Amino acid sequence: MPTGWSTVFSDDQKTCASIDGDYQNLGLGNTEKKGTLEVVRLDVALGHTFPSNKMPDRVSVLVDNGSNLLNLHFGHPVNLDFSETMNCLDGWYVFEQNQSDQYVGDGTKLDYLLRKIRLAKGRDGSLIIHLLLERQFSSLTVLKSRELTESWSRYEVYE
Repeated sequence: MPTGWSTVFSDDQKTCASIDGDYQNLGLGNTEKKGTLEVVRLDVALGHTFPSNKMPDRVSVLVDNGSNLLNLHFGHPVNLDFSETMNCLDGWYVFEQNQSDQYVGDGTKLDYLLRKIRLAKGRDGSLIIHLLLERQFSSLTVLKSRELTESWSRYEVYE
């Protein structure tokens, strides 16, 4: 996690601090190899990417602990809702997304993509996301290419 960022954890590791709220879609983040912060999009971090001309202005997050659902509403101009099955683990809301067998062009196929997404409340009220990506591609020129990426991002409350 970048220096200066911290999360709110309860004394009970099976309870996660509430992340319910509206957040700006543009935040700051970095990957494991870059030390500098750059602009990152919340819709992208959550695995629901929209074209830049339809980028939502905010993202509403609502956790339903009874059904273990993370409900996401992407604001204007897309106005779309998605739900992800999640769990609270070690003070983080955790969910995964999987994709496989997709042609990506130029003779290359995405064999699989595993996104492990963890969300927590920042001490300043922001939303902090820790993202682990594991993906493997295959092509005619390179037999298999496997990549692991870790990133952190932070999104301010939407005012």
